[in-house]
Amino acid sequence: MSRVSTESIIAKLNSLAIAIPLEILIAWESSDEAWCLKDVHKKPVYANARYGLLLKPEENGRPSALAPFKPFISIHDQRVIDEMRKIEAVGILPIDSKRIFSVFYCERMPYYDKQAHCSGIISHIKPLHSITARFFVSGDDIGKLTVACPSEILSAKEWVVAFLLLQGMAEKEIAGILNRTLRTIKFHKSNILAKVHCQTTREFIFFARKQQWKFYIPPLFSKPCYIIR
Repeated sequence: MSRVSTESIIAKLNSLAIAIPLEILIAWESSDEAWCLKDVHKKPVYANARYGLLLKPEENGRPSALAPFKPFISIHDQRVIDEMRKIEAVGILPIDSKRIFSVFYCERMPYYDKQAHCSGIISHIKPLHSITARFFVSGDDIGKLTVACPSEILSAKEWVVAFLLLQGMAEKEIAGILNRTLRTIKFHKSNILAKVHCQTTREFIFFARKQQWKFYIPPLFSKPCYIIR
């Protein structure tokens, strides 16, 4: 969380088209997560520094991080207005981009004025963390999903097979998903086990969990998307 000066907060507060309580504005300005407020016509009224970076085009001329999702964000905003409730979404940014977020969670909700009338839409974006049932047993199965390859020890094809093995899938299932022969999958699996010095799939899964590999999503399964729940 970053510090903000009272003077700059008050100046920004006075410049906004929609009234925001001082304590809320301070919280948003100090947050390491992305916050934005739009009016009921879906026009941005306020965005903190973190959200602003997601809206800023890259120096090489490429569009902003959120640009590919503009149609989906518009639908998301409209659903909030129509249904007057918080609606969540999950998104994945392009694999080759250097973004603040790779896999992210986005919640959008109505913003009410002092008369309890909806006067805008709050948008909140943060990195998506994963927690599995195993967490309640061992307490160690929680972490941030990532599209950044955790190690060069495996080839790209091997990482795809490793990812599916970590989802508990059998060799035959993996072959069907990847449209490859069972022999090919067995070949990749054998190479994976040899490279990490494991004798069995069970040993590999135990090893991979310790390395936090379970939070890695290979490019094949991490194509840009914005899924409204």
